Amino acid sequence: MFVYKKPLVFVDVETTGTSPIRDRVIEVGVLRVEDGAVVQKFSSLINPKTHLPPNISSLTGIDPFSLTRAPLFEEVSYEVRQMLEGAMFIAHNVRFDYAFLKYEFKRLGIEYSADTMDTLKFSRMLYPKFRKHDLGSIIQRHNLEVTNRHRAFDDAKALWDFICKSCNEVGEEKIHELFKVINKNRLSSSLLDMDNKNLPDKPGVYIFYGKAGETLYVGKSKNIRERVLSHFYNDYLSQKEMEMTKQTADIKTVTTPGELSALLLESQMIKDEAPIFNRMLRRKKEFIVAMQTENESGYRTIGLETLSAIDNHENIIGIYKSKRQAKETLYEIAKEHRLCPKLLGVEKGKGRCFYSQLGTCDGACAGEEEVKIYNKKFKQAFAKTKIKQWPYDGTICIKEEDLDGNGIALFVNHWKLLASVKYSNDGTTDTMESEGFDIDTYKILVRVLMDKPKNCTIERVKEGLLNQSINN
Repeated sequence: MFVYKKPLVFVDVETTGTSPIRDRVIEVGVLRVEDGAVVQKFSSLINPKTHLPPNISSLTGIDPFSLTRAPLFEEVSYEVRQMLEGAMFIAHNVRFDYAFLKYEFKRLGIEYSADTMDTLKFSRMLYPKFRKHDLGSIIQRHNLEVTNRHRAFDDAKALWDFICKSCNEVGEEKIHELFKVINKNRLSSSLLDMDNKNLPDKPGVYIFYGKAGETLYVGKSKNIRERVLSHFYNDYLSQKEMEMTKQTADIKTVTTPGELSALLLESQMIKDEAPIFNRMLRRKKEFIVAMQTENESGYRTIGLETLSAIDNHENIIGIYKSKRQAKETLYEIAKEHRLCPKLLGVEKGKGRCFYSQLGTCDGACAGEEEVKIYNKKFKQAFAKTKIKQWPYDGTICIKEEDLDGNGIALFVNHWKLLASVKYSNDGTTDTMESEGFDIDTYKILVRVLMDKPKNCTIERVKEGLLNQSINN
């Protein structure tokens, strides 16, 4: 038995998915413990009024038909709320269960918050010698009796049994000490009560800041609110995500007319602010470029160059972060497409290349493979990584506009973003010039021109009218 200074509620919910904003609760199980004894129990299926995914049905054993006969959450909300009242909320991966119930209450106009305790964290701290701390492993390791695994009430009861068993093993004083430590970092201090942040349900960019004002992370989404909340609700799935949300002290958002402008803004802000938890898109002072050339025999070859800026990308067939990455990638391409690593510039020395000896090069390095055949394989091998030909005869303007008439006009030529003009329905504008070709901007623009989003329009800009178009 474990006696705590305030009531405890052990909670588990089964749901239609992982997002408390999009998905719904399909079962609730609660045990209320006071003075070391279970004083109330609650268990009920919940009609989610939405589709039950087959994988959830398979995992829990809950069939869709049984849910249609179950009460709505609003019909059991009063009883559930009374059980939770004034108690510490305890669950395994507590963010998940807490967030789902919080949102179910919020849909009914009921505000709910509580001190929380995570039995996942509890298990990791009390039993650090064990590698696995999922509920299934805990049940097996401590020989807990569970009749229906992955059902809300049985899983909630398993948590209370786990605390009691741990108390018998290490003593009540140790359990109180762990509760105190874990409760210091309860969810409210981790910004789970994000509703007070007034996060917009619009596309745009969000920035996480640390306590000293340092930029931790920059991200984009079609729906800022939903994406930001998902970081905090699901951070237990990733150690990196958990560390990031733990350090987050403030959040700022910038809305955009759509996803295109959000992608471009995200890319630019990551390069400008170098966030600690963004590594992929940080600005690099130099990068390695694979340039397509030909040798005296007519075979297509590659030369690796270190550049800090790209003015002419016509012969670029690959851009890499480092020489090591370039060589490793080119070796793999050579192997997959039976090309010669010597002609790709990643192997030196006289005579045949090493792949020729292994039988994966068809002898181009010794002049044995026909030039046309080799060059055809070369072209196919680099079709995806080669900078694509500009599909227009000059500058184009890509406009992205929201339903309120606020938008952005992007002036692009040969994959270079020349300028961007933000405009609003009140007539105000803000113009920014670009720094020229950027590989991340290029990748974004390629996808846009291929997919052509519904809220984007593309217009050709007549030669000599660029400045007039920008000013207007």
